[in-house]
Amino acid sequence: EGEMVPLKAHGGASFPPRDAEDEDAAPRGLPRVVSVPSIAGSPRSSTGRPPPPRSRSFDDGGGDRVGDGGNRRDEMPPDAVGYNEEVWMSVSRGERRRRREGVRRRMRHLTLMAALGGFLFGYDTGVISGAMLQMKRSLSLTPDQQEVVVSSTIFSAFVFSLVGGTINSCLGRRGAILFAASVSTLGSFLLMFAWDYPSLVAKRAVVGMGIGVASLTTPVYIAEVALPTMRGKLVIVNALLCVVGQVFAGMIDGLIAWADGGGGGGDGDGNGEDEDGWRYMLGLAYVPSLLMLIGFRSLPESPRWLVSAGRSREALGVLRSIRDCDRTAHDELFEIVDANAADAVNRKLEEEEGKGLLGCGTRFAWRAASMIVHGPTRRALVLGCGLMALQQFSGVNTVMYYAASIYQMSGFDELTSIWLSGFTALGQVAGLLLSIHLVERTGRRVLVLTSLTFVTISLFGLGASFYIARVGSDPVAFADNACSSRDALLWDGVTSGCFDCANMDGCGFCGDRCVEGDETGPKRE
Repeated sequence: EGEMVPLKAHGGASFPPRDAEDEDAAPRGLPRVVSVPSIAGSPRSSTGRPPPPRSRSFDDGGGDRVGDGGNRRDEMPPDAVGYNEEVWMSVSRGERRRRREGVRRRMRHLTLMAALGGFLFGYDTGVISGAMLQMKRSLSLTPDQQEVVVSSTIFSAFVFSLVGGTINSCLGRRGAILFAASVSTLGSFLLMFAWDYPSLVAKRAVVGMGIGVASLTTPVYIAEVALPTMRGKLVIVNALLCVVGQVFAGMIDGLIAWADGGGGGGDGDGNGEDEDGWRYMLGLAYVPSLLMLIGFRSLPESPRWLVSAGRSREALGVLRSIRDCDRTAHDELFEIVDANAADAVNRKLEEEEGKGLLGCGTRFAWRAASMIVHGPTRRALVLGCGLMALQQFSGVNTVMYYAASIYQMSGFDELTSIWLSGFTALGQVAGLLLSIHLVERTGRRVLVLTSLTFVTISLFGLGASFYIARVGSDPVAFADNACSSRDALLWDGVTSGCFDCANMDGCGFCGDRCVEGDETGPKRE
């Protein structure tokens, strides 16, 4: 073990010295020094800058330095700061067991909150598929308006995920999640009282604000607070509950549509003005967001954020409450302090070098330039962002958001289409569980390529099925002026088959004719 070196600033605790070869290594949490050419051509570490010296002291949040003999050290009990081995060894085995049980209980609470965060995201994105069938009749939405209603939440989430970093810096991880849960709860509740198209879009955008901040912050909070052995599991729980939330949304849509008369009934005239089921479908999202708001109030702030805010004493208290022993909490605190000090040095270097090279002092501009110029970083950036973009643009999201409408276009009745949209989301759960089982056996690359291959085949099959249905439908011999043509991207837009006619609002196919009408029949003989 080597000679034990006492650290007087930490209650007389002793720690083994670092290995001799480790003295020249980069601080824990930072990569080792590797000479690579930087933008300016000088040798630096693999991050593009020299690591800062390792410090064994930090600001305790009250203006004193802890670890270098702070002037309030004599006023505090021996174990007030850091790790006191003598005190910890004197704790009875029963007390240690109770502490570990308390930590496990808090981790289970954190698991539940992580699950709620993923569930809320899944429900809010999945519920629109079934709700749209009633909503478009109730509010007389055009196809373009339906697209805006669906995309308003997604666009708002995108914008607020970009500004989520600033919100995190100002409010902290816990504060940002509480903000997101509050906004989501308010937006979901107000959705039940949307009275027209503009108010619906505005309230959907409010929900998107909460989704954007929560989807950015929840995984970060999990990584910074959870036990190291549980972090991977909690991230998987968050992702799994996201698709479970989509399945649950489909089931809720189906139940409400069934209770509302099976869909398509409306007020008897086909305009759906008395259909309120979609309001409850959208509004019920306030339940998980409210539970999330209540649950996170009892969870601590992230210790990493507390250190960055100069509140290291509070960070140590949090770590002691969520780690099995004081030694672990003490070591993790110093790792966080080291990383925070390195980040401060790096930030200063970026500002100084960025001004000289780019003519501007923005940290973002300097980081962007560094990543683009450095070959390995650029390739990793393109690969990571490319995979995310491919996942978003591959069409899977469109299928999920419009699943019920697609089933209805295929000939299913409205209630069946809503139920089938929920079972389509169930396929995502099966796929995620299968990927969890195979990821360590087959490898990430094989799994990604295989899944993209099946996605491509499925999307081509979906498109081909609609084309075959169109060209194989009964021909139209006569069409009213209003039903004779429509805008189309893939053909001339002329109504030539039953499929074309049946999928035009206000038109119906009877014999070999495509005429104007509604659910009650044609408008003229």
